[in-house]
Amino acid sequence: MSVLSKSLHYAPSLHHLSFQLSVSIKSMGNCCAPTVHFNDKKDMEVLKKIFLDKTSISKLLTVFNEMDVDGGGTISFNEFYVSYRFESTPLIELILGSFNVRIFNFLEFVCLIWNFLSMAETRLSLFMFFLFNTKKTKRIAYSLLSKHYRSVHGKTLKNGSRLIAALREIETKCCVTGVSGPEFVEFCEEFPIISAPMKVVQLYFQEKILGKT
Repeated sequence: MSVLSKSLHYAPSLHHLSFQLSVSIKSMGNCCAPTVHFNDKKDMEVLKKIFLDKTSISKLLTVFNEMDVDGGGTISFNEFYVSYRFESTPLIELILGSFNVRIFNFLEFVCLIWNFLSMAETRLSLFMFFLFNTKKTKRIAYSLLSKHYRSVHGKTLKNGSRLIAALREIETKCCVTGVSGPEFVEFCEEFPIISAPMKVVQLYFQEKILGKT
């Protein structure tokens, strides 16, 4: 399976991984309370699925504990949102809305947050495609794609900019048929400015949650 095929297999990544791990998460009951050290083989096997080492687990557990003020082993979506005082922008709202979970235990927190924080460029582009593809079809109409970009960039999106030039290239090639996931990834590779907003938000989340490195 190619890198692109693997990425397509996991897009939408956050929902897929959350679903994939749900059986393991539920079977652990309350073992995700803050006192857990993840010595259990089952726990570690779950976390290995998202390529997480013990140092990263420890750091994320510390982050989780800071939000879990009552020590109950879960945090609400509102606690997560308020703890980091995320900016309210169209793209950030789309990303947070995609989590579609109102209460997190630790493993749910990890599989949602770490997956986004560690996404490589191809999967990040596919995730952007998934977020903009609000009708959940195989192809995004150019008009819908353009609408999302104008929402994300607002008044900063000006004629003559590199992004406008890239969008016009997409319009020329895909105005009639719309844009598929693989085609969107290819456009992002050819015109990095297309996926730049996702990279900026990913870095913003990394700094907010894990601190500056």
